[in-house]
Amino acid sequence: MRTRTLVLALAVAALVPTSAFAQQGGGQGGMGRGGMGGQGMAGLMAARNLVEQGNVAFLAGRSEMQLTAEQSAALRVIAERWDAETKEAREQVRPLLPQPGQAGPGGMGGGDRQAMMQRFQEMAGVIQKLVEDDRKAVDEAMKHLNETQQATARRLLEERNQPRRPGA
Repeated sequence: MRTRTLVLALAVAALVPTSAFAQQGGGQGGMGRGGMGGQGMAGLMAARNLVEQGNVAFLAGRSEMQLTAEQSAALRVIAERWDAETKEAREQVRPLLPQPGQAGPGGMGGGDRQAMMQRFQEMAGVIQKLVEDDRKAVDEAMKHLNETQQATARRLLEERNQPRRPGA
């Protein structure tokens, strides 16, 4: 189980671009090398988060963003469009990723490592497209935010995609 989770985490991390959420501000304070690409579990966390909720919807729901009514409406539109456009892909990927408290990835061929790797390879393109589509949605959302809000958004996304330690 532990080997399957590690292999999946490393494979997902390779797919999730290290600069996915650091497009604004030259990567400072964003998901740079120490972020998603530098840690397998962080990449796994980011992929699982996207399956559950896109990053724009996540930001739109955070009070720290201090959005105006107009900004909130704009982000909701972007989030809803992303949600509709990626629904099928997220449903395909969901069984691939471990859920909180789950020892290993579901739907990966049981204890058969070869079957697990084949299943992941089949889904790799879907995961990559999901990540790219989310990055585009985040880039679009950033255009509606001021500099302070953009910095807050980068910080929140970085925190969202960091692995959490048990009991923390």
